[in-house]
Amino acid sequence: MALLSTLSAEVVNPDHPGRFRIARLRLVHEHVLEQVLAGLAANGRLIEGADPKFLARTLFSLLLSLTVREHTVRELQKTADGDPISDVQAFVQQVVAG
Repeated sequence: MALLSTLSAEVVNPDHPGRFRIARLRLVHEHVLEQVLAGLAANGRLIEGADPKFLARTLFSLLLSLTVREHTVRELQKTADGDPISDVQAFVQQVVAG
C-alpha cells in the first residue's frame, strides 16, 4: 500500500512515464474489491442499496489515504487516535449488514 500510495501521488503529473500503468494497477485492485463486495451483496451481506463499484473505489481510496496518513500525520500525533486498522474496520462495519 505504501508503494501504491507513493506511485499514486507521482502519477498526477501527466508527463509521468508510468502514469497509465499505475492507473491500470489501481483499477485492477478496485475491481478485485468490487468482486468481493458484489459477492457480499449477492449474499445479502451489504446494506441495502449499496453499490459495490462505488464502495470499492471508496475503500481503495481510503486505504491509500490512510497509508499516506500513517507515514505522515500519525508521526506527529501524541495520542493513538486514528489507527488505520480501526478506521478500515469502522468503514466496513458501516456497509456490511450484520
